[in-house]
Amino acid sequence: MTMKRGLLGDQSGMSLVFALLVVFTLLSLTVASLLATTSDLKITSNYQTGMQALLTAQSGIEHAKEAVNELGVASNCQSEIVANWSSVFGTGSQTVVGYPLLSYSVTAVADAVDPVNYMVLRSTGQAPNESLRFVDARVKIDVVFSPGAIYLPGDIVDPNFNGNKFLVDGHDTDLNGTTHPANDVPGITAHSQAGVDSVINQLSSGQVDNVIGLGGMPSVKMADGFTASQLLNQITPAILASPGVVTNPTLNGNDTFGTCNSSTTTPQITHFTGDVTVNGTLNGCGILVVDNSLTISGNANFDGLIIVKGTTVIGKNPSDTTVQGNTTIMGAVWTTDLQLTVGGSASVTYSSQALAIANTLVPGGVVKKRVKLIAWKDS
Repeated sequence: MTMKRGLLGDQSGMSLVFALLVVFTLLSLTVASLLATTSDLKITSNYQTGMQALLTAQSGIEHAKEAVNELGVASNCQSEIVANWSSVFGTGSQTVVGYPLLSYSVTAVADAVDPVNYMVLRSTGQAPNESLRFVDARVKIDVVFSPGAIYLPGDIVDPNFNGNKFLVDGHDTDLNGTTHPANDVPGITAHSQAGVDSVINQLSSGQVDNVIGLGGMPSVKMADGFTASQLLNQITPAILASPGVVTNPTLNGNDTFGTCNSSTTTPQITHFTGDVTVNGTLNGCGILVVDNSLTISGNANFDGLIIVKGTTVIGKNPSDTTVQGNTTIMGAVWTTDLQLTVGGSASVTYSSQALAIANTLVPGGVVKKRVKLIAWKDS
């Protein structure tokens, strides 16, 4: 009997040890599983926040590029943009709208090979878990541009649109009709939101599809371009100081002020110091500057840049409310006065090609250029 009790005792002890081993094994497996799960969650979280930081840095590049393109570059990235980066874009961190935990900062650095025509935008994106990602983007000076097919640099505008046959088109179109969607601009832009609101409020429901371009219909946007003061005191004087300006030519009813077509390209700077009314036929190419008001109620075709310091009336008889004439403008119109009237069968179509032709008339150029992304590296 004693031996039996000893044997049973040993078996009980072994069973206890075995049970404890099983418990410890299960506990170890549980702990290992929990650790693996935690590690997986941490890896997943780090991957997610890392991607957030990368996308945020990329957003910073796009934001900075658009800020540069709002101002444009005349001829030198280093002196115009890199040296003035604090005023062009700012040096502080910027939060992504709607995502307060995501932020980016961007700096502009002179290109090591060609600092005049190229520059590097460096963006740092930050996300939760102290995630940081970096993007370097090399950009170059590209095509000339206007803030819009029609740009209103004044803080207040008083527009008027007549009829339903006019067209203001911000789609970039060559003189032969070829389009370049990557270079599109809004149909009408204003330097202030009040100006944008005035334009939109004056467009009837049947006229909204007459103003097209970047941003849908009506294509009316605010642009952080040059001001009316800069246009009057810097841009226009630079144009008029160029060689070959033709001042106050006689209007005979069938006039040509420069030509640009498939066979001949001889643009001209034409300057009128008073009011101008075109009720006959006018053809022109280059730059037209009018110190006071411009009224086009006849037939006119002009390729290039039109700058009007006073009231601009296109496609409307100035003495009554009738709309008349057939005006086609390829390029851009910049007008600083409070009043803009577009009607009749007037057509103003944005053309970077026509602006490039006009730009050749001014030493160093007067119409600024966009920048284009050509290389990208993230880390």
